[in-house]
Amino acid sequence: MKKLNEDKYEEDFLIANTEIIRLFDNLENRDELETGAALGGVLTGALYHLMRNAPDSATAIAMLSTCLQNAMTQVQGENHIEMDNTSIH
Repeated sequence: MKKLNEDKYEEDFLIANTEIIRLFDNLENRDELETGAALGGVLTGALYHLMRNAPDSATAIAMLSTCLQNAMTQVQGENHIEMDNTSIH
């Protein structure tokens, strides 16, 4: 049964991640918005919900830390791919 829960969590994570990337893309493509301000607004909203819904501050900080690690892993993976593509050309 635990495997089903892990699969569900992974699916939910990927759905949410895809949706937020779409939101960022939409905001970045709107000429009337300053990208930095829009990004700050989204992050502030996300952090507000994290802190408001976490059972305690330690849980909120642990989740934030995990999210930062996941994001850095994704960025490093993109940089690795870009470096590989550059070296091929």
